[in-house]
Amino acid sequence: MAILGAVAIVSLFVFTLVVTFTSSPTFCNFCHEMKADIKSWEVSTHGKVTCYACHGKTNVFALLIDKPTKLKEPIAHFANNYELPINAEGKLSQNHEEFPNKVCERCHSIRKRNVTPKNGIIINHQKHIDKGFTCTACHNRVAHKTIKKYLAKDVLANNPNAYRDRSEMRYCMEHHNGKKGQGPSKCTTCHPKAFKFMPGFHKEKGFIYPVGANRGIHGQMAKKDRKACMACHHSEDEFCNKCHGMSMPHPEATWTKGPIQHKVIGKMNPKSCQKCHPGVDFCGNCHHKRTGGVSKTLPWVKVHFKVVTGTGGKQCWGNCHTPLFCANCHLKNGMKQ
Repeated sequence: MAILGAVAIVSLFVFTLVVTFTSSPTFCNFCHEMKADIKSWEVSTHGKVTCYACHGKTNVFALLIDKPTKLKEPIAHFANNYELPINAEGKLSQNHEEFPNKVCERCHSIRKRNVTPKNGIIINHQKHIDKGFTCTACHNRVAHKTIKKYLAKDVLANNPNAYRDRSEMRYCMEHHNGKKGQGPSKCTTCHPKAFKFMPGFHKEKGFIYPVGANRGIHGQMAKKDRKACMACHHSEDEFCNKCHGMSMPHPEATWTKGPIQHKVIGKMNPKSCQKCHPGVDFCGNCHHKRTGGVSKTLPWVKVHFKVVTGTGGKQCWGNCHTPLFCANCHLKNGMKQ
């Protein structure tokens, strides 16, 4: 009995050491594929919380079951059979069994928390819980927010949308879109009335219309990340296209061919093009260079008559202009035809 007791005590001691060590960030950091995750965790708000506090079981009996199942991870490491980057799509955070709310509630009193400490944002957590959202449905990157910073560029090259942080406003708007069965889309749902809704850079010169070197900053931003714009401006059809007077961005498949193309829109409303493409030479840089080729230095206006004299005006009238276009300029200025 004494020997069995001693063996049991030693076994329990060894088991405790093994469990403690294999549940630590030091152990996780042995695998090179986890380096970025560890570095991002260290600088996060959860940098003092061990990996197993969130990713493991705290019940002793649950640990006895959970630890053997985790053996597949070192096996995957040595077999070089693992996903890289790790959990890039956030599938782990969407697993309700892996991350039930009680995992977060070990430290956070979520059900009593109605307002977040961040200025200008009001979040009623209870309403989200009642709708079936788990904590990690929104706070999926809370412990690894800066992970992209520590990953090699080639790792993300084939997946630029990896590691989305669903606590960002653009992803909130996927649910708060005003549609039936979805959350309300009013700004004051999540922001107090005194909140400054328009970002300061929206007021910079050249943000909307091209000014000097700033050639329509908002367009450049929209090209990089349109979803960021749609966080506030919910509908492209109602917001972007209503202002531009055409589909934005231009549909590549039909913009130069098809029934609705740039020359049709340009004829109907040339000012809509000039909002983004100011200057009389924008069209000419493409069309007149292609049809003229008379001079590389003189502007088209000064050499166009040479082309028209040689080839006729049908190419001008058939593509972009009408005969009245010529008459409007020549007759108005007292020129002879």
